[in-house]
Amino acid sequence: MADPILLDGNVIDEINRGNAQAANALVNMSRNGRTIYITQQAYNEIIVNALPRQATANRIVLEKFNINIAPGGAMATRVEVYTQNQTRTGTVLSLPDSLVAAQAKALNAEIWSFDGPFRTNAAVTNKLGVKVAPECQLSMAAVAGAPNPPAADYRVGHRLLGLPPVTISAGGAINRPPGAAGSPSGSSGAAGGGSTGGNTKAVVGVADNSLPFVGGPAPRGTAIVGGIQMAFQGVNFALNLINDYIQGQRVKEALAQIEPSVNNDRATNPNFGVLIIIYFTQWEPATPDSLIQPGPAFSHIETATGLSRDEATQKWQTAPALRSGLARTQKEITQEVWIPPIIPAGPSALKTPFPVHSIATFAPAGVATFQGVVWGGVTGFDDETLRTVKLDPGFSPSFVVLWPRKVLRWYNGGYQVTTDIPLLTQKSSDGTDLTTVDLDPYLWGSASAVPAFPADEATDKLFARVPKTHDNLNLLGVYPNFGKVRWIPPINVKVITVIKKK
Repeated sequence: MADPILLDGNVIDEINRGNAQAANALVNMSRNGRTIYITQQAYNEIIVNALPRQATANRIVLEKFNINIAPGGAMATRVEVYTQNQTRTGTVLSLPDSLVAAQAKALNAEIWSFDGPFRTNAAVTNKLGVKVAPECQLSMAAVAGAPNPPAADYRVGHRLLGLPPVTISAGGAINRPPGAAGSPSGSSGAAGGGSTGGNTKAVVGVADNSLPFVGGPAPRGTAIVGGIQMAFQGVNFALNLINDYIQGQRVKEALAQIEPSVNNDRATNPNFGVLIIIYFTQWEPATPDSLIQPGPAFSHIETATGLSRDEATQKWQTAPALRSGLARTQKEITQEVWIPPIIPAGPSALKTPFPVHSIATFAPAGVATFQGVVWGGVTGFDDETLRTVKLDPGFSPSFVVLWPRKVLRWYNGGYQVTTDIPLLTQKSSDGTDLTTVDLDPYLWGSASAVPAFPADEATDKLFARVPKTHDNLNLLGVYPNFGKVRWIPPINVKVITVIKKK
C-alpha cells in the first residue's frame, strides 16, 4: 500500500487558482484509496483563519475527499528531525517547514507541498530522511513559471475536483434555491466559551500521544526539545507545547497543586472523570519564517468533571471564567488531558445528544440492522451502506430512539453555522410514528433512519461493533456523547415504550 500523503494548504490554494494537474492528482489519490492527511497548521490556514466563504469551500473539499487532520506520530521521531535540521551554518528548513517535515517522518508519509524548500531542497530527503511526493513538482510556479497566478476562486477548485456546483455567501452559508430541503445557513456569531473561538481553538491532548505537534523546536542548549512526557493520576500523556525545561517545571508544579483536589473529586464521585485544560500563550514572530520564534509559555490550568469526556468538555465550555486578556500579537493555545473515571458510568447515565422519544429494540428479532451515515457539514447527512449483525440467541438489545433536530449548529473555525435537516414522519415495524432523517433529500432514493442511543452496556458493546457517524472533522462533537449514536432504519425499529410524544 502506498505511503500516506501529508497535504499542505497551498495545494488546495493552487487548485482554487486553476492548477488542473494538482486537482487530477488529488482525485486519483482518493480514488486509489490512498490515506490523505492535512497538517494542523495547514488546516488552521485554510479553515480556521480563512475568510468564511473560503473556509466553507475548503471544508467541503476536505469532507468529500475524506482528508483528516494528521495525527502527531512518535515524538522521538519528530525530535530526531528537529535535531538533524540544525546545521553549522543554520537550518535545512525554516521553523514552520521543519514542523511539517517532522510530522511526515513520524507518520512515514510523503509531503505534498508547493513550498520551494520541499520542491528544490534535496537535503530534506538526504539529510532529514523525509519523503517528498513527486506531486510537489506540479506547482504552477514550477510548471508554468507564472509570476502572477490567478486569484483563488473556490468555484474553479470545485469544478476541477469534480464537485457539484455550489454558491457560498460571504458569510460562509451555502445558498440553495428557495424551498430546497436541508439548505444550510451561516452566521458570524462569536464562538462559545472554552475552546471554540478563533485563535483560542483548543489543541486536544489525549493519552495515546497521537496529537499533532504544534510548538516549535527548542533553541540549542535547552534540556527538552519538542515536548515532555509525564504521568498524572496513572495516565501517561505528552505535553506537546513545551520546548524548554523551565516551562516543563512550571506545568509539573501546577499539576502537583491540583492533584489533591483531583484525587478528592474522583474518590467522591468515582463515576466522574476529570478533564484538565492546560493553557499556554505564545507571541507571534515578526515574520512567519523567522528562526527566532518564542516557544509557548505556560499560563494556567483549568479543570472540569463529567461522566464522559464530552460532558466534561461541555461543562468547561459553558462555565463562566475570568482569563487574562491577550495582546494583539499574542495567541492562546490549550491542550486537554482526560483522566477517565474510576468506575465508568453505563450508557443509561449519560446525556443523550438529542431528546428521547422512546425505548425500542430491533426488528425482526435475532438481527440488528444499522444504516451507515456520513455527515457532510454544510451538505448535511447522507447514507452509506447498510450493516447487519446477527445477534446471540436470547439477546434483545435495548436502545433509545432520539428526536432528530430540525437544525444542527456547529462551528466553521470561529463562525457558527446552522444546517437545516430534512425530516420525515415514518412508521416503525410496530406502526409507531417516528421522526426520521431523510438521507436522500436531493436524489432519487429512499434511505432514512432514526438516531439511536444504547440503553444498557450490552447494547453499547453491540453498537461499538459498527462504525459511528462518519464525521471526519468532528463537527458534531459539540453534541455530548454523539459518538455513541448509531442510525437504524424505521422498519427495523420495534418500539417498546414511548417516552415523549411530539
